[in-house]
Amino acid sequence: GPVLGALTRAYVPIMIVVAGHLVWIGSSGPGGAFQGGAVLGAAGILLALSGFARPRWSSGAPMRWVLAVGLLTFIAVALLPLVLGGTLLQYPDESRKSLVLLVEVLLTLSIGASLTSLFLASASDTSEGERR
Repeated sequence: GPVLGALTRAYVPIMIVVAGHLVWIGSSGPGGAFQGGAVLGAAGILLALSGFARPRWSSGAPMRWVLAVGLLTFIAVALLPLVLGGTLLQYPDESRKSLVLLVEVLLTLSIGASLTSLFLASASDTSEGERR
């Protein structure tokens, strides 16, 4: 309806800003990626429930990359010091904050996409036993 559409257009940008704020705060304290990803996932679910068009890339290879990029970045950032001759997860002081923020942002996107895609997959119109 028109009320849900208007509220969605008003709330989704606010939810994106809140998710970004949670990630920023979480890069130096408790919380962060999962909380921001949950807010992004809720925004995606709100968009789906309000009837806005689902993007074509939401079920193909780009979605798989968005789902995997958080974990792959976390693994790469964790192993980078080991490859460079240091110990696991040992970073220089000058790059520590930026690496943590990079991992947090990409994990947030991955978690938000995961939660939204789980909702979309559970609400799909396929019959039981049939796969798309």
